[in-house]
Amino acid sequence: MVAALDNASLKMEAAARSAVDWQHRVLAAEEAMFQFSVAEPEYARLNGTDMYAAGSRALEHREAVGKMIEGLLEPGYELAPETPAVVGEAIGGAIYALLYDIDTPRVPGRLAELIRMSTYISLVPFLGAEEAYAVVVGNERVEPVHIPHDRLVPVGNNSEGDG
Repeated sequence: MVAALDNASLKMEAAARSAVDWQHRVLAAEEAMFQFSVAEPEYARLNGTDMYAAGSRALEHREAVGKMIEGLLEPGYELAPETPAVVGEAIGGAIYALLYDIDTPRVPGRLAELIRMSTYISLVPFLGAEEAYAVVVGNERVEPVHIPHDRLVPVGNNSEGDG
């Protein structure tokens, strides 16, 4: 398991180094992390559900990956200096939540979606919604996701009954 942890970090770092600009370094690193997680289900399970039971080496790895992600985001803080420092930690938490979702049988068909979500979450605080979306979708046309009306979850308490 330790070898898988180290291998994942190396793949993320190599992917990030190969990109032409900061935004695409973020995309490449996250793509490498998610692809490795699908290829190595034990790694995904470790990151998603078993991290705290796996011992100190696994926790050290999680901390190192978190620091790597935060370091990868540093140029974003230069682009948007008003962004609170805690955003990097929140992004890391969101990415781990998405990795948790990989540890399910339906993921292979959702890999591209998870990579897009992760990268968008990572870029939007620094670039804004439109530019982050443009990086995430690149030249590909992304169809909107249709959620059946009966699956929508109401937000808040609408006491006036107009929605």
